[in-house]
Amino acid sequence: MVVSCLIATMAFQVGVNPPGGVWQDDYLLDSQGDPVSQFDIHKAGESIFADNHPLGYGHFLVANTTALITSLSIILLIKSV
Repeated sequence: MVVSCLIATMAFQVGVNPPGGVWQDDYLLDSQGDPVSQFDIHKAGESIFADNHPLGYGHFLVANTTALITSLSIILLIKSV
């Protein structure tokens, strides 16, 4: 039960604050004030890891979601007994 609670807590926290952090502000202009290309635009709150490594972030999301659902299921199963 304790291990399941710990895994659920870690999985939730990593989902809220992903590795690499999140963009803190919107960037539409470069340092000289010129517009950047459409591909360099990011928005505040988006994951930096997802922008830099989309495939790895997808694998991370699957693993994190699986850990969270599995640990919550185990907690509910133990509590029902």
